[in-house]
Amino acid sequence: MLWSAWILVGWVALLRWAAPLDSNSRATPWAWLADGAAVVVCGLGFFIATTLWFPKYYLLNTALVASDFAQYCESVGAAQAGTLGLVHPQRSMYESLLPGLLARGYGIMGGFVLSAALSQMLIGAGVYVWARTIGGRVAGFAAVMLGATMLPVALLGRTMTFYPQTVAVMVCAAATAAVAANARTPAAMLLAGAGAGLALLWDVRGLYWAVAVLGTALVAGIAGPSAEPASRLRRWVNRAARIALLSAPLALSWWVAHTYTPWNAQGLTVQTINFVRDAPGASGGAWARPQYDFVWGRTAFFDILPALQEIAAFNRTVGAGVAAHGLGLATVGPWVVPVTLCGLGMLWGLRRNPWSLFGFFAPAVPFVASLWSAIYVNGHPRYLGVGMPCFAVCAGVGLVMTLCGEGGRVPLRWRAPLVIGVLGLLVSGVVPNWLSPVAPWRSKFAGEQYPGVMLANPPSSLAADARCVALLAEDRAHQRQWPLYDAPAR
Repeated sequence: MLWSAWILVGWVALLRWAAPLDSNSRATPWAWLADGAAVVVCGLGFFIATTLWFPKYYLLNTALVASDFAQYCESVGAAQAGTLGLVHPQRSMYESLLPGLLARGYGIMGGFVLSAALSQMLIGAGVYVWARTIGGRVAGFAAVMLGATMLPVALLGRTMTFYPQTVAVMVCAAATAAVAANARTPAAMLLAGAGAGLALLWDVRGLYWAVAVLGTALVAGIAGPSAEPASRLRRWVNRAARIALLSAPLALSWWVAHTYTPWNAQGLTVQTINFVRDAPGASGGAWARPQYDFVWGRTAFFDILPALQEIAAFNRTVGAGVAAHGLGLATVGPWVVPVTLCGLGMLWGLRRNPWSLFGFFAPAVPFVASLWSAIYVNGHPRYLGVGMPCFAVCAGVGLVMTLCGEGGRVPLRWRAPLVIGVLGLLVSGVVPNWLSPVAPWRSKFAGEQYPGVMLANPPSSLAADARCVALLAEDRAHQRQWPLYDAPAR
């Protein structure tokens, strides 16, 4: 997996090109050596921590998390064979590409394992960039270390679905929005547009993240301060250029989706209805097929707002009786007070840098909404993991702003070794404390499905189950199985 470090280096190159932070930001300018090393270390370290270390404390007698495994397995098998039209309609064709490509050499389970590992690297790098853009390098390291201790985020490294990729794309998109809010350069606008376009292409739920990213970049590009010439005409020309650069990647993303997205792909409205209707306490009975179902590249632009209105109407009627899910509250609840206090520290420490605050809060809106929805509809870690990275960024930046910001008591030369060293001791559990992975308040999670069990006892006669069993049997026959993930073991 060392080859994947080059992806992180490329991420640094884009950021160095796009984000020469100006004097309005608290963060120091990007540097090739320092930030390149930091992104690679954070990406690889986050992968190791959330794939090999922390999950063994959070999983109960299992090695993986694999809900609806048959559908994902079928989709990866279709991508492995190059028959993308056979990807399950409820799953994204684009999300199946990476594990399908890897599955050609390492089998179905190998494709899941390696794609989850690469996704965790990108999540760690994205969290670092987001926090570092707002509060500096120490804040970036702190956010990555705190994020690795959060159960839903840590378990993404053992999740054999497409959720690790989804979270990686959304976190990196949010990081590009933070860069655009602080740098406001033409290159930063282009990068933010690429982040929004990739989010829209990758998953239908990416619409929410794309709106947040585009809104952040658009407001910063038009209203943000800059060292432009005094001519009013020149200022408006530059603003128009920023808007054009922001829109160019969206046009490319739309063309790719319009050309390649299968016509039978389920849209955002249908998926939301299926998600909420099956939640405990949901009321309202049957719901007719929606009139507007958003699919990027298939839905007309003027139909996007009616689709969102239809989703809101459904949530008000059918989802009105949904109560908070016990597992979601037990997992997220203990973090609310500490993260809120860190958020107050961030507000105080960055009170003179409104664009840095804007670079956090605006892109964080869809994360918070997703987390709230997961708590009240389904407390599964894969749903909670979509929203919790913003908790990590808020906690990391707020902690560093409280200790090292204006009015802080930590001298400059001691900030990095003290914060990173002490936080490392705490999150690793070397010293018994609240952040320890074995702290009494932490909940555990048991995986639902195991490939080895599916081979021994096929679960049902459903077509997806039958195809998945056939694919796993073929991998086993060709000695492409992954023993660690093949049975209930830690």
